[in-house]
Amino acid sequence: MEKTTKRIQQICRVIALFMKICCFIFLVLFCISVVFILSRNSLHVPADQFNILLFNSAYTGIQSLIPFAVFILAYRIFRDISKEYTPFLPKNVRRMKTIAFLTIGWGILCPAAFFVLRKIIPIESAVTVNGFGRIFIGILIYCFAVIFEYACLLQQQSDETM
Repeated sequence: MEKTTKRIQQICRVIALFMKICCFIFLVLFCISVVFILSRNSLHVPADQFNILLFNSAYTGIQSLIPFAVFILAYRIFRDISKEYTPFLPKNVRRMKTIAFLTIGWGILCPAAFFVLRKIIPIESAVTVNGFGRIFIGILIYCFAVIFEYACLLQQQSDETM
């Protein structure tokens, strides 16, 4: 049991580091998008490509915010698991449920943002965006959070009987 716990903690340390790097990448993407949008008047871009660049920058900015929040929460889960004796803690369940709701919201927000941006910034595009995959993943994460919640209760009962 001790060997398995140590292995879980080591894996979680590595994953936490990866999550930290991903947070940094999403933050950089968001900052680049904001800088481009704010400096759009000083850029020398052909007029026919300007709207496409503006649209992509705005959409990338929107797209990077929710994953940033999700990766911060995931980082905290893995960081805490690497330090605690058990992953089955109520704060991890709350974080997992928050990740689930953020992912579902991301699945709803992305197509809505795409639609609104297409109305504001006219571009020719045959691409459509749907969020069904993200919504489904969010629902799956929520189900795992509920299972994790039950595991927390079992862990608490186990700790009380020892």
